[in-house]
Amino acid sequence: MVENSSGTLIEHLDELRKHLWRWAVVWLILATLFFILKDNLFDLIFFAPLYNDFPFYKLFCGVLQVEGFCFENVLVKLVNISLAAQFLIHIKASAVLAFIASFPFLIFELWRFVKPGLYPHERRLGRRLILWVSTLFFIGTLFGYFLLFPVSLVFLATYSISETIENMISIQSYISSLVNITLTAGLAFELPLFLYALGKIGLISKNTLKQYRAHALVVILFIAAVLTPPDVISQVLLGLPLYLLYELSILLVPEEEDRGNPNA
Repeated sequence: MVENSSGTLIEHLDELRKHLWRWAVVWLILATLFFILKDNLFDLIFFAPLYNDFPFYKLFCGVLQVEGFCFENVLVKLVNISLAAQFLIHIKASAVLAFIASFPFLIFELWRFVKPGLYPHERRLGRRLILWVSTLFFIGTLFGYFLLFPVSLVFLATYSISETIENMISIQSYISSLVNITLTAGLAFELPLFLYALGKIGLISKNTLKQYRAHALVVILFIAAVLTPPDVISQVLLGLPLYLLYELSILLVPEEEDRGNPNA
């Protein structure tokens, strides 16, 4: 990407491809490393929410004495119903962890791509943005992993419409749910920065966000219902922090008179 941003679209796309390739190399190295560390990858990370010594269960069962989160050793045993499933899940799990670990580098490479076309004050802002984007993403993924997924797992794994039906959870279903909830929470926590960016370019204002608080709450609850398993607890656990992040966005979005101000 040239300094005056006057290159052709093809040149810009070629430059973007170079930045993405650098990130892809880092991602591939991390994915290979996680693939090799199979035992630690699954026993310590992906399968940890199945056991009663998981921090969330210790808190709700041991400290808060919530009976629904107390169980003997293993919450549910997983089954495999496909010949190649375990190998493919091994690859998927390694790839997902590599994406999470390399996310800051991806943001950094995207920043390097757009940096030449920015003003000096926008470049200073961008350096802080990399930190906040990465921090909110990691907070969101940890929230999804340590809180949102265990609640969903306890509810769905123990739910039964009849005593004649025994829950046998497939490994594919378990890993897909864990990955989807964790990554969804990580991306959802970027809401304040997304709204802040819209405010900086003039598409929304602080007054607009205040005016449409009620509408935002409805939309957030709808998004939470779509992105989480079909239980009210999981939807509230995702919807509540999203609404709090919306309120935080109101504080971050600049006033109309501050737009374009390098110090805003």
